[in-house]
Amino acid sequence: MSMRRFLHNNKKGATLIEALIATSIIMAFLIALVSVHNTYLNSSFSDLFEVKATYLAEEGIEAVKGLRDASWTNNIVSQTNGTSYYLVFSNGAWALTTTPVLIDSKFSRTVTFSTVNRDSSSDIVISGGNPDPNTRKVTVVVSWPFGGATATRSIESYITNIFSN
Repeated sequence: MSMRRFLHNNKKGATLIEALIATSIIMAFLIALVSVHNTYLNSSFSDLFEVKATYLAEEGIEAVKGLRDASWTNNIVSQTNGTSYYLVFSNGAWALTTTPVLIDSKFSRTVTFSTVNRDSSSDIVISGGNPDPNTRKVTVVVSWPFGGATATRSIESYITNIFSN
């Protein structure tokens, strides 16, 4: 066998090996690209849910302010401190219920009221002082299932009986 023929046959084998290596590199790149894309999508959905939960919590605070404006006595004082309530929008108005409500079949929003104490200078204090019958602390918590766990967002605010109603 001549040397020329030997080199020619080895070139064919080398071309096949080069093609296999190139295909392997391309496949590795495509697999990495799909993996990065899936991670990006999961992150995007997570961000979307967090933003929506934040808006729902803010809406909850505003709904409670609307209830306060309509009637402090009927809508705020009549609620038991520490009890989880759910907001329902019905017949053009917000209402509180103890029956769980899902928003978009995913999010749960609870509203909890707490007594507010004030010291002798009328400053809000965590402990001690005297209860202020015209102020309540409102905590709105929005939760949703995500990735095998429960994610939450919460907002706290103080509301007062500004209309003496």
